[in-house]
Amino acid sequence: GFSTSLAASTQIAALRTIEGLEDVRVLRVGYAIEYDYFPPHQLRHTLALRDVPGLYFAGQINGTTGYEEAAGQGIVAGINAAMQVKGDAPLVLERDQAYIGVLIDDLVTRGVDEPYRLFTSRSEFRLLLRQDNAPRRLGPLARDRGLLTPEQVEALDQRLREEDRAFAWFRETALRPDVVAPILESAGSTPISEPTRAVELLKRPRVCAADLLRTAGQALGSLSEPVLSAVEVELKYEGYVLRERQRAERLRDQAKFELADDLPYSDFATLSQEAREKLTRVRPGTLAQAGRIPGVSPADLQNLLLEVRRFTAGVGVTPGPGAG
Repeated sequence: GFSTSLAASTQIAALRTIEGLEDVRVLRVGYAIEYDYFPPHQLRHTLALRDVPGLYFAGQINGTTGYEEAAGQGIVAGINAAMQVKGDAPLVLERDQAYIGVLIDDLVTRGVDEPYRLFTSRSEFRLLLRQDNAPRRLGPLARDRGLLTPEQVEALDQRLREEDRAFAWFRETALRPDVVAPILESAGSTPISEPTRAVELLKRPRVCAADLLRTAGQALGSLSEPVLSAVEVELKYEGYVLRERQRAERLRDQAKFELADDLPYSDFATLSQEAREKLTRVRPGTLAQAGRIPGVSPADLQNLLLEVRRFTAGVGVTPGPGAG
């Protein structure tokens, strides 16, 4: 093959060096797409430009590539532009709330050196960011911010009510040994000798929620497959999910320690030179965001905490929530 995006005259000249193509005519020369972008560390997590209030960037201009990436940024930028006009609080999605939150945090915190694609591997909370729990994870947020139609609100509320009923049944219902014996035998699982809560049986390998409901004679209002699937995943793996939620909560505790936009990072002598340069360039909004900047070590993060406390005490400013 012969692939190039050089100047047209250069392409033709190169082709004519190939034996048999000395007199070749080219109907359409090769070309390349140039990606021009603004370094995204200039943005806030709302996708508003730090130095130009009211201007929001989304899509390729932020250094990303891909339709989903552009659409995700577009909806966040659009929502926040509308919120600003209305005088409402901005919408910021966290890394443990949505893949869009991961994308935006990566852009703002890490910047880009090549077109950015959002892979699931970029998230450290993949057990929380599942397709099956999206209505429960993001639905109430959308409802409370006025982003849903009345019909969508009704559908969401019905979905959450169905899930709550299913969760309650599995957690509160004890099943007799003779009732579940066929299921456990089919699954190759050890029989039980006394009534056992359905949620504990569901956690066993190859035991599924639909079989337990059917064997117990519980229709629960004919739960839809998406609802039953979401409940089953949440309960079957709740130990792992709980640990991941706890990690997310620790990260949120760091996020409560806010960092002012005008902190003199270059004067914080206990930080490494690289950390000072990176913090000055990115200007993170929280301690958690600072910890995700490449080049800022755990030691830098601890020293930053002390430096900010000294600085705010020296100028008579009260540190943000969580600083005490």
